[in-house]
Amino acid sequence: MTETQSGSGMTTVKDLLARAEQLTENGDTNAAIRIYIGVTRRAPRNWLAYFKLGALLNQAGTKSGGLVALQRAAQLAPQHADVQAELGMALKAVGRQDEALEVFERALALEPTQIFALFSKAELLLRANRTEEALAGFEQILAGEEDISHIKAISRWLRGVARLTLGDYNEAWRDYEARIHHPTTTFPELKGERWTGQPLAGKTIFLAYELRFGDVIQFARFVPELVRRGARVILQAPVELTRLFASLGPGIALLNPQQPIPAYDYCQLVTSIPAILNYARDEIWSGVYLHTDANAPARPLAMRPDTTLKVGLLWAGKPIPNRSIPLEHYAPLLRHRDVSFYSFQLGTAAKQMRELSVGWLMTDLAGEIADFHDSSEFMQQMDLLITIDTAAAHQAGALGVPTWLLLIYYSDWRWGRYGEQTTAWYPSVRIFRQHAYASWHEVARELDDAFAEWVLTAGAQTAPAVSHQDT
Repeated sequence: MTETQSGSGMTTVKDLLARAEQLTENGDTNAAIRIYIGVTRRAPRNWLAYFKLGALLNQAGTKSGGLVALQRAAQLAPQHADVQAELGMALKAVGRQDEALEVFERALALEPTQIFALFSKAELLLRANRTEEALAGFEQILAGEEDISHIKAISRWLRGVARLTLGDYNEAWRDYEARIHHPTTTFPELKGERWTGQPLAGKTIFLAYELRFGDVIQFARFVPELVRRGARVILQAPVELTRLFASLGPGIALLNPQQPIPAYDYCQLVTSIPAILNYARDEIWSGVYLHTDANAPARPLAMRPDTTLKVGLLWAGKPIPNRSIPLEHYAPLLRHRDVSFYSFQLGTAAKQMRELSVGWLMTDLAGEIADFHDSSEFMQQMDLLITIDTAAAHQAGALGVPTWLLLIYYSDWRWGRYGEQTTAWYPSVRIFRQHAYASWHEVARELDDAFAEWVLTAGAQTAPAVSHQDT
């Protein structure tokens, strides 16, 4: 049956599909979804209804239903490249990365220039640490003529990310600046003349805060260079960083994002400085560039009896949950009796100490930390800090604190290529990486083995005699 009786006569499947398309264009996706569901019941071999339904369900966040609809569409129209591309994106959305790659390959075999398949495949390759292959994919997109939904702008940014990951900084920076065109990212509004490399002697430049704490800590190292070039700098940074950033030196006025901005000659994002100065990877200044206030009252941390080493732990961050590691993976470290452990964990994740009944083995510093200067005072007393990818990793690196950094399988470009254990940005950081997507088990074992060796080496010569005194 291809038609049904309505109040005004006969309504065909074609009419229903056209109505659903119109509703979609008008933003009434729920009504469109209802029509497409009705069409699939009435014409169960209509691939277009399944295709449109799956796409709308995915957009609405109903990933499982969207995937099933697109699987049916692909069965009915196996030679349709757009269907294969949409199916690949649905598989990608539910974390079935390997299957998604296969489907994108099928889509491109049918239509080599299918831009959604090209982009999604390249993005997946990037996240699979197949960086050179991903780079070739973004190159193909940027060389083509088609551009849909900002795909070229995002591809240019991701090409920059790929090049930065590979260490090709000079070629990468211009592409990395395309991040400001990403449709889902909000950037601070800059008013006035942009600094693009003009002489700075006698000029005032306003540097706007962008992204997150870790990013501004990472790029703050370049700010004193602008002062050396004769600039008066207004650096916008969250109030939590103000006391610590005072150590960047004279000529830098600190401003939190809620304060009014004084007059200036030029403006720029603080994270754009290395792009404008076109730093190569081996030109990144990576010494210690942040310090605590030498005149601040000392806050020495007490050690537990019969211990010789201080180790800080941090296991959860924000806003990206999958960068966090469950505290249970740190628990084996706590068996070492020569170590005093300190928790730098803030927020709700700190409750894991109580849930695992290991809080008695750690000194909880959360109540003593009001800003980054407070935590820096404590970090500088550590023999080792173990952390996931959060602002604390940048903070510790900028302070020169020995740090072990645990990274997810696909990590940010600043930590280099997959497999590298060091980063050009922070010489005091040693990297431990996941071996597989979303799995901490292997890296936790590596961490445990490395820590046992470190304790043996670092604490052997200073270990106190065993006390037989009752406690």
